[in-house]
Amino acid sequence: MGIKDLLKELRSITVTRHLSEYKGCRVGVDVMCWMHQGIHRCITKLIQGEETDEYVRYIMEFIKLLTDYGLKPLIVLDGKKLLAKRERNMERKADRDESKILAQEALGRGEYELAHSLFKKSIGVTSKMISKVLVELKKQRVEYIVAPYEADAQLAYLSINRLVDLVITQDSDAIVYGCSKTLFKLNKETATGDEIMRRNMGDAKGCDGRRLYANWTDDQFKLFACLAGSDYQSKLPNMGIKTAYKFAKDNKTYDGICQALRQSRFKQDATEEYLVGLKEAWLTFKHQLVYDQRDKCLRHLTPVASEMMHEVNASFLGNFR
Repeated sequence: MGIKDLLKELRSITVTRHLSEYKGCRVGVDVMCWMHQGIHRCITKLIQGEETDEYVRYIMEFIKLLTDYGLKPLIVLDGKKLLAKRERNMERKADRDESKILAQEALGRGEYELAHSLFKKSIGVTSKMISKVLVELKKQRVEYIVAPYEADAQLAYLSINRLVDLVITQDSDAIVYGCSKTLFKLNKETATGDEIMRRNMGDAKGCDGRRLYANWTDDQFKLFACLAGSDYQSKLPNMGIKTAYKFAKDNKTYDGICQALRQSRFKQDATEEYLVGLKEAWLTFKHQLVYDQRDKCLRHLTPVASEMMHEVNASFLGNFR
């Protein structure tokens, strides 16, 4: 989930925090991360088609952990599927379908361990599972929002506009979207996690001690993330995170990066289709549609410049209707 190896690149500005340090804070929670973990906790029952709500209990255990330490959770769930993510969603569904077929074949051969492993890969989050979670959240009077599209973008909107003090997630996309303060890898046993503050990005250092993102613009960082490969745009063959970093560092803007790619060893794969996809991925991280609780309306994650309005009205960012 998120940009591969990005959290490793930010180790120098990552601080271990205990939940007690956030007492009184309102926290936005990407509950889909806990949902996936909870599913694996009861994977055998799900494989066998048994009714279970263990994943719901798993989520509620985390929520209780937050409230026990005096935090005020706001649970955020994914909404409709975003057109920008259509290709990746189709790939994931195809992978799950293939895993199910291979699992049944392994089961037929008596390879039970392999079958179980493959069945695990075939289980995804269903609308029925989400409904069970929502019922329990309502029952326990836990505040929640179903985002119009991606929970990550909704959490970033809440964070940027100071409607939450902290975001809890497992997904490094939170950094790319612009969350101000994010806690990753929350451990239920130790009540600790890894905090990254967006304002410290300029202080992140590489192995040689140099500051990686000093004087970078937000657009430059988002473009770097898109080049490294995101849910909205697959990376070019042989384009690792360090090469993506160099292109963004040296060329800075979308137009500059496109020109450099056309003149590089990636020119054969950097087709116009890829470059359009790169732009759409960048704009998705910047202007995806979110819900504003205060005005009870949809709006873009960040304000759109007038000269860009014709581009961001495209349906890949979501639909106002």
